[in-house]
Amino acid sequence: MNVETMYLYALMLFGCAGVCAFKRAEWAIQTHAKNHAMLDALEKQKEADYLGNRIALDKCQLKTYRYYRARNIFIFTGLVCFIITKVFEQYLK
Repeated sequence: MNVETMYLYALMLFGCAGVCAFKRAEWAIQTHAKNHAMLDALEKQKEADYLGNRIALDKCQLKTYRYYRARNIFIFTGLVCFIITKVFEQYLK
């Protein structure tokens, strides 16, 4: 295990964080769309449409939350990996 490989691991973790951030943004848009559809059905007093959209909204919110958590975990582990690599590099000199 050399320093360049350790930097590559940190970079891959930051890349995964970026992918999760984009997926989170994608699902946040879906969440807003489902929220709009649910409120529209509520306003028009369509109970079946309201319940269906509410279930879909809950699923979208859960996916958004999971990508949010994954993004934060990848950023944190990437930062820890980067710091460990910097410290390890100083011991090799």
